[in-house]
Amino acid sequence: MNTASRVLALLLIAAPAWAGAQNAPPATDIYLAELKKEDVGWLSVTNLDRLTDRPSYDNQPSFLPDGEAILYTAYQSNGQTDILRLNLSSKASRNLTSTPESEYSPTLTPDGQHFSVIRVESDGKQRLWKFSLQGGEPSLVLPDVQPVGYQVWAGSDSVILFILGNPPTLRLFEVPGGESRLLAEKVGRSLNMLRNGSGVSYVRKQSPDLWLIQTTDLKSGRTSPLARTLPGSEDFVWTPSNSLLMGKGSKLYQHRVSDASPQPWREIADLSEYGVRAITRLAISPDGKRLALVAEH
Repeated sequence: MNTASRVLALLLIAAPAWAGAQNAPPATDIYLAELKKEDVGWLSVTNLDRLTDRPSYDNQPSFLPDGEAILYTAYQSNGQTDILRLNLSSKASRNLTSTPESEYSPTLTPDGQHFSVIRVESDGKQRLWKFSLQGGEPSLVLPDVQPVGYQVWAGSDSVILFILGNPPTLRLFEVPGGESRLLAEKVGRSLNMLRNGSGVSYVRKQSPDLWLIQTTDLKSGRTSPLARTLPGSEDFVWTPSNSLLMGKGSKLYQHRVSDASPQPWREIADLSEYGVRAITRLAISPDGKRLALVAEH
């Protein structure tokens, strides 16, 4: 990978591992809100709580299966990032990685005993690694696959990866074989499996002014559009009731996929009174009752 491509790759996942404090990524915090389903099927948002409060990058939250803790990416004073585990009741965090390399995008693996990460290695390679939740040395998942930007597991023997390039592509890889199949091109960073596991959903950036959330069935390869994104927003998450959530600015929006509406997004919360602005990444607890969101500090 040439120098320009490497810089672009690092910027796409977060801050470059080699950047000093003066080039640190934007300061972001993680918030936790409760979701309540109203009688008409729309959600309400209550009890917003700030989980992190540092003048630095705390980002990319993902819930553990019991919904009582999250994993997230934290930028450190030495210019690299580690993965931390945060207990939601105590708000206590502890490092799960503490390495010379930078790790991003923690994602629980299907066995429930490990989490995978995108690791920026000392030579600039970006590959998929996994760590045990109990500690120990990491292992490479797909040694020959890079540069990887994002990930979502499709099962114990397959993983879907955002591969950096021009254009970026979405590919399904066999694990551990590494054989791949192209699913889509011009994709965004937000990858979510459908609740039934039959397909993957993502944002396809057809043009600067047309971003679509769409799905690809993993067996047939058939692609189906779901909705246009909110302008300029690319992070979304599914609820157990088959709705999509997105953020824009200080507001949260819901789209009920079953509604055939030309204006699908409905505002369900304005969090500006809490000082929340520029909402980006979202994660939802397995029971659908809690939402973790990232916003600028």
